[in-house]
Amino acid sequence: MPQPAGHLLDFYAGEAARLAGPRGTALGKAVAAITDFRTHTRLSDGVLYGDPTPEILLDANSNELALIDWGTPSHGPLLHDIVSWQLFLTSHQEPEAAMTVEQRFLAAYRGRCPIDEQQLAGRQLFLDLHRAVQDAWQPEPPQGTAR
Repeated sequence: MPQPAGHLLDFYAGEAARLAGPRGTALGKAVAAITDFRTHTRLSDGVLYGDPTPEILLDANSNELALIDWGTPSHGPLLHDIVSWQLFLTSHQEPEAAMTVEQRFLAAYRGRCPIDEQQLAGRQLFLDLHRAVQDAWQPEPPQGTAR
């Protein structure tokens, strides 16, 4: 029987506890910073897609744009997905172009799902979380080589 998706921050907190060393510590600190932010700022929660890549946006059978491949959904702060998509959309952009893309994406997102400025003040915390997540699952280089 399928199980409902869990809360994304709970998953990351569990992974931080499971991981050893500085990677787990960094992930735990990133989750704790967001948890602290939530004590004084209400973050809108919802279903999170969590895996932005181009191939999930196009249904190959119909050529329709759609979110497909719902293998990693969860529940949590919508700001997590906003930051995920902004990082994806700007990954190979020059800083000025990246800022324009981020602003256009955010304006379109807010047109459908209002996210207030208080919530957006936590954006850097979610950038830090994304960095900690990437570092947590980065393979260790062979001994004697630089990372």
